[in-house]
Amino acid sequence: MSAFVDHYEVLGCDPTASPAELKRAYHEKLREYHPDKRPESRGETGARVTQAVLDAWSILQDTDKRQAYDAVWNKKRNQDLAAEVAEARRREGNELYKEAQALAKTSGPDSLSAATASLTRYQGAIEKYSEGIDLAPMDHRLRSNRALCYSALKDWNRCKEDASAVVEMKPDFMKGWFLLVKAFWKEGNPIAAQRHLDSALQVLPGSSELLALQEELAPDVQAATSGDLLPPVGRGRSSRNVSPSCTPVQGNSRSGSRVATPPPVPGARSASKSSGRQRSTSRPRHPGAGAWDETARFGDEDASERTAQFGSYMFGQSTSSPAPPPAPPPPGREGGTPLPPPVSQRTKGSSLASMAASSRLGVHGT
Repeated sequence: MSAFVDHYEVLGCDPTASPAELKRAYHEKLREYHPDKRPESRGETGARVTQAVLDAWSILQDTDKRQAYDAVWNKKRNQDLAAEVAEARRREGNELYKEAQALAKTSGPDSLSAATASLTRYQGAIEKYSEGIDLAPMDHRLRSNRALCYSALKDWNRCKEDASAVVEMKPDFMKGWFLLVKAFWKEGNPIAAQRHLDSALQVLPGSSELLALQEELAPDVQAATSGDLLPPVGRGRSSRNVSPSCTPVQGNSRSGSRVATPPPVPGARSASKSSGRQRSTSRPRHPGAGAWDETARFGDEDASERTAQFGSYMFGQSTSSPAPPPAPPPPGREGGTPLPPPVSQRTKGSSLASMAASSRLGVHGT
């Protein structure tokens, strides 16, 4: 397809010029550049301009040809105007982006007013780039700059969409590949990020920016392949309980809410040898207690006379049988307070907080 030639520009006329005006302009151009009229124009330039004038006149002097040409001229002119406006929008968006970057650097992350002003400018830049894209959808620079704004706002999904369009339109554009890889990485998919980075390095093998990004991405790729990355919340096995005394019972338990009873105090004896059902208690004895804590036994006639004993004071207890002596405290523990279960009996799972702390994903600035 031959390049578009503006015949009106060749003759130096306006597209609304009359046939008489076009004819007069045609003769003036011939007298100026035709080698037979001007001997000094016998060079290459004179011959080229003369041929362009003849081509323009052959089309514009014919009414039908001129009408068909005017339709093409108007379309091309509209495209040129749209490209000019799109370029203006791109420059306006660039200014807003630079202002947002400057506010973020000078004010720091703790300034709420600066963060609000920076966000407003990022959004304004996105609007300018979007207007430019509507006018010039094949301009890869507009989409790349808009993807950069989405990256600053951590809108990785939209950043990924624009970056994908950029590398399709211009595969050798480094910034498009960089933003595409980063978007996949920050979304938590380092494997896909590495796959796109490999494609980028095939096109741009010596890019220092892409090679530096590969070094930053490598730990997360290794962690993902070995299964060390933090799993998504809400998936996987049941929640882990890290309490040493509330470990769920494994086996044929009817209820998942049963918990294992802490290990008994060494040397402890039964509070009573009487028959009948008795409710046991796992509450530890008071360090200074001189008697055993005992609850009423259901079905016993003397149940109403037995109450708990606090310390060495006894209220309303039947004196039919003496209280057993207190058990000696376990070795290495004063006061007889039960020891917690050993470390080996505690739940081996870690909490989500500790898992999140071990995550290697971090914020990466471009």
